[in-house]
Amino acid sequence: MHENSDLLKMGGDEMKLIISSVLWEKQLKEGLHQIKLLEKIPETRCAGIEFRPFWHNLDQEVAEIKPILASKKYACVYACNDGVLADTRENTIQAIAALMTSIHLADQLGAKILRLNVAVDSYSPEFIKATWWKAEMEKAIALAAKYQIILAVENGPNKEKGDARILHEMLSTMNSLWFRLTFDTANWIYAGYQPEEAFELLSSYIGYVHLKDLVADGTGYKHSYPGSGNVDVKGLAARLKLRGYNGLAALEFPGGEDPMRRIQDSLCYLGDR
Repeated sequence: MHENSDLLKMGGDEMKLIISSVLWEKQLKEGLHQIKLLEKIPETRCAGIEFRPFWHNLDQEVAEIKPILASKKYACVYACNDGVLADTRENTIQAIAALMTSIHLADQLGAKILRLNVAVDSYSPEFIKATWWKAEMEKAIALAAKYQIILAVENGPNKEKGDARILHEMLSTMNSLWFRLTFDTANWIYAGYQPEEAFELLSSYIGYVHLKDLVADGTGYKHSYPGSGNVDVKGLAARLKLRGYNGLAALEFPGGEDPMRRIQDSLCYLGDR
């Protein structure tokens, strides 16, 4: 066991690890159903799972998954592809309406966190200052609060969607416990930030965490598992602990041909095995 084996724990007031279905993206696209991933959780000793829109039969799968989550008391997150900004007012309002549909889906699934994006495509950050944008966001936040679901906007893997200043403005404008940040440990690099720098600016808004690394691939970076690349994921996890973060953190990276091996490698690096 790693000497820092108390870095992450699975209950109480400590940060709790979950697995993300994105680890099995290849297999899910080839026909695997996400319900099968619930069988993997006991072996990982993680606290739950983050689902993605890899559905083959949405209504049937959600109906089958929810009772299993409840009976096993697994934590559940749903990571949708919706955003809260777009290039025009009309498109932004439509984007937030789509988000509200995903809030309903998250509730049907039993998720208590809904991960979302800044935007799907290009967007105008000036809309954050608009009274109409705040009014539309208040509707979405009110719906999330009704279902006790935290909306957690993620720093994206590029300069436009991973700008810490824009994220700070968005979060501080809404100033809601139901609208928080998904802190992705690796994506900050793509946006030109050091993760530690972004953490200091945004730590008070963190409501969910993605733990992943980056490795150089000759032309840039590619996502990888914690401990394999350039990001001090373990150090960031320690900072989260010191700041009192006791929410969920997903192992969220490509699992390749052997996702379980990558999970175990990550847990050993993080000091949880």
